[in-house]
Amino acid sequence: MTQLLRPGEPLPYSELMGLTLDGVLVRLTPRCWVPAGAVVDPELRIRALGPPPRRGLVYSHASAHWVWWGAGTGPAVDELTTRTRRRLRTQPPGCSVFERTVGPEDTAELAGLPLTAGLRTLYDEAVRIVAEPPAPPAGGDAGGASDAGSGTGSADTGAAALRAAWAHALRELLRDVPAGQVEAFAALVGAQRGRPHLGRVRAALSGARGRPPAELSHP
Repeated sequence: MTQLLRPGEPLPYSELMGLTLDGVLVRLTPRCWVPAGAVVDPELRIRALGPPPRRGLVYSHASAHWVWWGAGTGPAVDELTTRTRRRLRTQPPGCSVFERTVGPEDTAELAGLPLTAGLRTLYDEAVRIVAEPPAPPAGGDAGGASDAGSGTGSADTGAAALRAAWAHALRELLRDVPAGQVEAFAALVGAQRGRPHLGRVRAALSGARGRPPAELSHP
């Protein structure tokens, strides 16, 4: 089993960084290193994250995506979700916790540590992409209110740009996901009914895959 190195166990942070610069170690997360040449797979990545900071939490969103398909250094902030929706009085240090319910069918274990299953991870990240529209371009309002005749055209252009931004972000999300899992994700999206932001997710996915939205409307 590949050895994991953390600051103070026993090497200090400065020495770990020095060995990284020398090419002896590779930094997997902000707090974990492995020997150069180690085979980095999902089990090693989740071992690098370590156990969730509290009971009842599973790794999710960007953290789970990195575990399943990531490359390079993991996210600076660990993202987790509650197994059962509940209000947390405080967030664990260095973590962002989503207060939702994750059923057993949407969770998995690697190296004995819990995380959202691959398809649930993709769906959560896709929803996040479309739920928060990208910031408008610098320079202010592109559709001037004084030009009433151009209102419809400006709205259409803005909607098209937004769909293109969603498609680009989702394409990046799926870049390292095997084709078979992308197909399974598309089938999952097509089978959903009545979920928040579902229409946006379908539009983003159709744009990312270069297919008409109608092809994703049914399982």
